[in-house]
Amino acid sequence: MRAEFDDNLITGNEMIDSQHQELIDRINSLLIACEKEDAAEEAAEMLKYLSDYVNFHFEAEEKFQEEIGYPGIKEHKAKHAEFKQTVGA
Repeated sequence: MRAEFDDNLITGNEMIDSQHQELIDRINSLLIACEKEDAAEEAAEMLKYLSDYVNFHFEAEEKFQEEIGYPGIKEHKAKHAEFKQTVGA
């Protein structure tokens, strides 16, 4: 099963939406790599990229939320922290 970037994920902010699309594309690439035989190195590289990109994205998203005074920023940051702890990012 592949992840899909659909209308439910669109924020209306081009930077955030393009980063979300990138994350989904790379997650799908990881899933494809995991289905291949002898793709352990490719999968490991994808995981490293995703870990780095998640940190980059969360930082950018939180900065943007602070700039616009997003009312749910505290809860959103908590979700980011929970996700990073879960995946070891």
